[in-house]
Parts: sequence; structure tokens; C-alpha cells
Amino acid sequence: MDGDPLARLLALRAVSPRRVVGLISGTSADGIDAALVELEGAGETMRARLLEFRTVPLEAGLRARVLALGEARAEELLRVHYRLGEEFA
Repeated sequence: MDGDPLARLLALRAVSPRRVVGLISGTSADGIDAALVELEGAGETMRARLLEFRTVPLEAGLRARVLALGEARAEELLRVHYRLGEEFA
């Protein structure tokens, strides 16, 4: 099991309670939303409890670049993708 990342991930279902962080940036590109959630159980009986929620605003220039990606060339898409990864980290 040590070498199988999927098996290690699935084994986490047995840990209860466990805390996870979810990150998202929506279509408005106004910021990165982060939620800290405590999970108990698994499957249909799993319960989730929101512990904390924060929004970190994106810098105006980065937001403008994200919103312009529909017109962007591959190089700009890759640069913005990399920059967003840094922001999420």
C-alpha cells in the first residue's frame, strides 16, 4: 500500500473526524475561496461541518489577465495558470 497513492487516499476514509481544505476561484475571478471542513463518516452517511471560510481577493492585474484568457494565446494561458497555482499555494 505504501507505493499506491490511490490506496493511501482511499484509506483516509477510515480516519474520523478528518479536516480538509477546499479551494476554488469562480468565474468572476474576484478571489480564491478557501473552506476548512471537518468530515465524519464516509459515503451516504458522511457529515460535513464548516469550520472556517475565507476569500482572498485576486490582485486587479491578475484578475484582468484571467478574465482575458478567452482571447489569449497558449503562452499567456500557461503563464496565468502558473501564477494562479502560486496564488492557490
